[in-house]
Amino acid sequence: MKISLKYRVSILAVCLSLFFTFLAGVSAQVRWVTLLQRSAAAMVLFGAVGYVLGMWLESHIRTMIDPPEVGQHLDVVNEHLVEEDVEGFDPFTAESFERIHRK
Repeated sequence: MKISLKYRVSILAVCLSLFFTFLAGVSAQVRWVTLLQRSAAAMVLFGAVGYVLGMWLESHIRTMIDPPEVGQHLDVVNEHLVEEDVEGFDPFTAESFERIHRK
């Protein structure tokens, strides 16, 4: 099972924030309810920040690996394959402009 980069960054941010939140809560000797509340808030906040950072990193790394092509895309046509006499095709020119009827 392959986990994308945005989920990995998000999970890493959540785990680190939980670890430091528990560490700070235990060292400050706060109540367990307060510690759980702070941990839940840290999970939501750092999970969202990690997800957004992971999305940015994915797009940034993708442009580094596959840089956008610069220049023009041209179609090369073999002159021998182009049919000169196509029946029913009348190009739009100044002379054929008079045949257009308005209603």
